[in-house]
Amino acid sequence: MSSNSDAKHKIGLFLKEARREAQLSVEETAHYLELKSPQDILEFENGDKTVTLGQLYAFANIYNIGPDRLMSVLFELTSLEPGSALEDLERVLREAK
Repeated sequence: MSSNSDAKHKIGLFLKEARREAQLSVEETAHYLELKSPQDILEFENGDKTVTLGQLYAFANIYNIGPDRLMSVLFELTSLEPGSALEDLERVLREAK
């Protein structure tokens, strides 16, 4: 598994766990995010679809994930180091495509 697909997979697992902690179904989550299909949520969670920075922010809002926790998880799951610039985070997410 390449590092890019590994990061996508890890972020997907985090999103799945966060959704379950928030006690939301894929259908509810898709509705809140105004997505056409719950399948989109499953594709994010399985690492089959790249999550943009804006989508991560939307997931965090729906799942009540504070910015500190979100950034901590992203640093842990990607090659980023604490103190990295936002541009570095965007780069990692772009490269995961």
